[in-house]
Amino acid sequence: MTNAPERIWLDWPDANRGGIVYNEPPERDTQPGQTEYRRADLCQPKVKPLVWEENASGVWAGSPPAKLSDLVFWVFVQDGSYIHPYSGGKETHPTLEAAKAAAEAHYTAWALDLHKQLFEVTE
Repeated sequence: MTNAPERIWLDWPDANRGGIVYNEPPERDTQPGQTEYRRADLCQPKVKPLVWEENASGVWAGSPPAKLSDLVFWVFVQDGSYIHPYSGGKETHPTLEAAKAAAEAHYTAWALDLHKQLFEVTE
């Protein structure tokens, strides 16, 4: 955890004064010379959670909130355990919540990896 502010505004120096850092936004949007900076840890992409639906046979399907082809993360019951299959195999969990959490973790990792592949990330 940090005590750093979420955002700062830097009033760039000119010939008459040095740079000044503010913890509040400029009074006007048109105020010249002030540039907003956000803390780097707040600029990371956030992945929206899966939307879960149960079908008639008791299988749960988690789909991204935006339609991405036929991308679905499955959870089904087998021998009293909840199974979450994924591209690397399958995981067995004692509860539906744990299986859904595992599916969410795989989905989030997949989405963040895709983001890195598609967009240039500067640090």
